[in-house]
Amino acid sequence: MSVAWALTISIDDQFFTSNIAIDGQTNSDNPYDAPLAALAANFNTLYLKRSSAGIESAEPQTPLTAIAKRLGATLQEGKARINIRDRRLSGLYFGELLVEKLKHYQIRSNGPVSSGVVPPNARLIYRHYNSHELVTVLQAMLRYSTNFIANQIFLMLGAEYHGGPATLEKAQNYANRRIESQFNWTTFHIQEGAGLSRRNKISATQFIELLYEFMPYRELLASKTDGIYAKTGTLRGVSCYAGFINSSDGPAPFALFINSPVPFNFRQKAARELQQLIEKSE
Repeated sequence: MSVAWALTISIDDQFFTSNIAIDGQTNSDNPYDAPLAALAANFNTLYLKRSSAGIESAEPQTPLTAIAKRLGATLQEGKARINIRDRRLSGLYFGELLVEKLKHYQIRSNGPVSSGVVPPNARLIYRHYNSHELVTVLQAMLRYSTNFIANQIFLMLGAEYHGGPATLEKAQNYANRRIESQFNWTTFHIQEGAGLSRRNKISATQFIELLYEFMPYRELLASKTDGIYAKTGTLRGVSCYAGFINSSDGPAPFALFINSPVPFNFRQKAARELQQLIEKSE
């Protein structure tokens, strides 16, 4: 294969500060615990498998890189998803994947990917924009309960308003001040953007107010029951379900906040019963 270009790739991932810790997030390898990073691939996770041939990528579209091999070294036989907990490795892994993808275009890297800082006088050559519109990103985030995306957006909102780098404090300040000014609430608090923290405080009545504002975008919510578009939320001992029930008078917002354990599908059954009550009253 002839090589058209050769590049030296250095990664600057400092748009997020290094001390971002999300309350309620643990060090597990569950995808909802994937750490945040300014530069990350595949939701900041690896999906690997070990067989008699050794460590391999469990996704045909994702190349196996040096960092993936290192992080998967202790993997037992079978498949596993691993969260990349080191922010520096998140950026370097992104760079390694970029190197592999560039090979398809006859572009190779001069040596390993490194970490660095973009010089203030650097000339911008290319700016990449997400090929997915925000509405598509939000639909997938809500459908699959992707905490990683929710908090990435949360951090970016704060950084866009206050300026970079992104910090949890900037995001909290932006969210709480914006909500307070729009709804005139005083008894609420937004700690993070995914609903992982027990320090998030909002009532079901307040959430109904939010849903009225969200009504033009209600189709972002998935419908698992005919005529009900809603999203679940779960912590240990806390079960929530909120969204809209279609009726002849238009979509009716509802919010169930249950601060105790409930049986499986209890929330969905309660919403269906509410739907039946609405239908009988029409």
